[in-house]
Amino acid sequence: MLHRTLKEKQDEIERKKLRAQQQKEKLVNAISVDGLWQTDNAVEAGLLCYPSVSRKIVALKQQINFRKFVLVQEASDKALFSFSKDKKQHSLEQLKQNLVRLISETQDVTESPAKRGRNQGGEEDPVIQNPELLVGKRVVHYFEEDGTRQGYNGLVTGLVPGTRTWFNISYDAEGENEIHTFELLDDYREGDLEILDA
Repeated sequence: MLHRTLKEKQDEIERKKLRAQQQKEKLVNAISVDGLWQTDNAVEAGLLCYPSVSRKIVALKQQINFRKFVLVQEASDKALFSFSKDKKQHSLEQLKQNLVRLISETQDVTESPAKRGRNQGGEEDPVIQNPELLVGKRVVHYFEEDGTRQGYNGLVTGLVPGTRTWFNISYDAEGENEIHTFELLDDYREGDLEILDA
């Protein structure tokens, strides 16, 4: 009986982990289409892309959830991540105000020291210690496509405000106006990001 109960608890924990991972993947896919809105102007411009109020609300919720579940952003008021109050759904304007406030809070954050990392040689890696060193660097970013490792040249244009591992990157093949957001520090640790102008 006890063994069965423990097994059920373990199974439930695994199901929760899987659901959380699936939610993160869904959010990352949604953000990869729209991009991560990081300024008030980006919010305004992003909303202009959608003709209906319902689609604008969906986009705002995706942006807020991405900050909550993927970036794990901290907020001065946890209600900024909510979509309703007293069982009443927030309006488009309220969701927009919440997102803009979350964005503004990231610009005021004092960043904590980076986690210490070591390169293959056993010495401390300056990029792991100071992720901001990636900003402005030309890089090759590797992806697995159809079982083949493919590299794309690009420029790391900046850190996502309030984070130390998420970066904006512009790929040469797409032009300067296409900005993508990735957790480049993890890719760097795993050998999927090569700095060209070290």
